[in-house]
Parts: sequence; C-alpha cells; structure tokens
Amino acid sequence: MTSIITTYKSQTTPRKNPSHGNIIWGNGDYDLDVETDDWVVYACVARRDLGLRFGPPLTMTGICNSAEQAWEELDRMLGVWAGQIQSGHRVTKAQGVSYVT
Repeated sequence: MTSIITTYKSQTTPRKNPSHGNIIWGNGDYDLDVETDDWVVYACVARRDLGLRFGPPLTMTGICNSAEQAWEELDRMLGVWAGQIQSGHRVTKAQGVSYVT
C-alpha cells in the first residue's frame, strides 16, 4: 500500500530562531514544513532548500497530534540541538533530542 504524503503549511511556522539550521547544518536555506498523510497525525520535516528542489530530510519530529504540536516539537528539538553545538556540552536525557540524519 502506497501512502501519499500531504504537506500542510501552517500559518505559524517555527522560525522563532532561523539561525538554528545554520548552526546545526551550516549556512544555507532550509525548508521546514509539516507533513501528514491522514490529517490525524503530523510530523515536521527539515530539508535543505536547493533552489529548484529540496534535499533529503535532515531531521524530523516524531508523530504529533496536531500541526501546532509538531511545530512546537521541531522548535524544541532544533533549539536544544543548536544550543548543544554552541555550548559543546552533551544533551541531557531531560532535553532528549532524537533526530534523523
């Protein structure tokens, strides 16, 4: 069975700190969006914007119950990850960033 992924663009994107992508993956443009295939569960995905196409997923959230929850989780993940890179300290269990590279 093939699943069709629908990209859902929320009115409130997680660009509270757009530099997180540059800190984590280097300078560049990044596409952050919410995807769903059933309008019941959602996940945020980050990809490098290559101009005419997007690169493979750099990271994504786990499954969330709403688009807003997915954006909030992506904000949290990227904030912790960027903070860890800047500080040079390991992420604690309480911060718990799980990511796909």
